[in-house]
Formats: sequence, C-alpha cells, structure tokens
Amino acid sequence: MNRKLIGGTIAGAVILGGAFGADALADQFKTVGIQDQAERTENAQANSPVQQNQDENLLTLEEAKEKALSEFEGVVESIELERQNGRMVYDIDIDNGPEDVDLDMDAVTGEVLRSKTDWDDDDDRDSDVNSKDLLSKQEALDIATAEFTGKPEEIELDDDDGKMIYEIELKNGEQEAEFDIDAVTGDILNMEFDD
Repeated sequence: MNRKLIGGTIAGAVILGGAFGADALADQFKTVGIQDQAERTENAQANSPVQQNQDENLLTLEEAKEKALSEFEGVVESIELERQNGRMVYDIDIDNGPEDVDLDMDAVTGEVLRSKTDWDDDDDRDSDVNSKDLLSKQEALDIATAEFTGKPEEIELDDDDGKMIYEIELKNGEQEAEFDIDAVTGDILNMEFDD
C-alpha cells in the first residue's frame, strides 16, 4: 500500500509540476509576444513619415520654391512632399512657357535629385509674367476668403489666354464658392456661389 501511495504521490507531483511548467512556459511566450509587438510598434513609429518629419530639418515650401526657381525659369505650378527611397522629397512642377519641368528635390538639403523637361504641346500661352510678380497662394486665398468665409477645397495657378489666374474653390457647409483671381493684380475676375 505504501508503494501505491508513493507512486500516486510521485505521479501527482509530476502532473502538477508539468502543469505549472507548461503555464510558466506559456506566460513566457505571451511576454515575448507582447515585447515583440511593442518593439514592432516602436519601430513602425520611428520609421513613419510623421516621426521622421519631426526629426528632420525640412525646407519650407517657400524655400523649396526659391531653390527650384534659382535653377529653372518659369512658374511653380505645384509642390508635393513625398517619401522616395527612404528620404523626404519635394516633387515640383514648373511651367516655363512651351516647356514643363518636373523635378525632385531633397527636402532637407535642397539638392535637385532629378529633373525632366518636356515640351508642352498644349501650351498656347504667350505670357511673359515673371514668377516674382505673382501673388502667393496665401495672398490669393486671403482675397477670396474676404468675400466668402470657407475652407479651401482647391487652389490652382492656371494660364488663361496669357493671363495667370488663381482658381480657388471654397466650401462652408453646403455652400460653395469659386473664384478666378488675377495672379498679378489680385483682381477678382469671376465669382460663383452654389448652395
């Protein structure tokens, strides 16, 4: 009977010890999983464009525009900040009469990484407006918002028969307004309101 009691006690201890060991091992895996997830989250945040933008000393849009126009003549039509091959880059489009220039500029150093010039077959402009004579987008927006209070939906610089014009769309709730503003004089050439 002592043998049965000793054998049962040993068997119970082995089973109980195995259960505690398995539970401890499972906890260890859970802890590792949590640490791995935390590390992945931390690494993702460190590599996100938002985090890196905070860490980098990026050129402002105006600085990028000035650098681009110091190397290429014309009017800056658009500037977009994007990530290319692990670095922040300004994609800048410049209209130079019959030519369009598309360039990529390092957003930190201002170095032109790539430029491509295309002949603009659709361009019927004969405007000799210097980009320094143009109002900024903000100045044009200020003129429009003095007439209609709203959130800007679109601001575009366009050439209309040799005249540079800002086309601006504003929205306030259900109401919308569209403006054509002379990019040199600031005169409102056209206003349309929709409910």
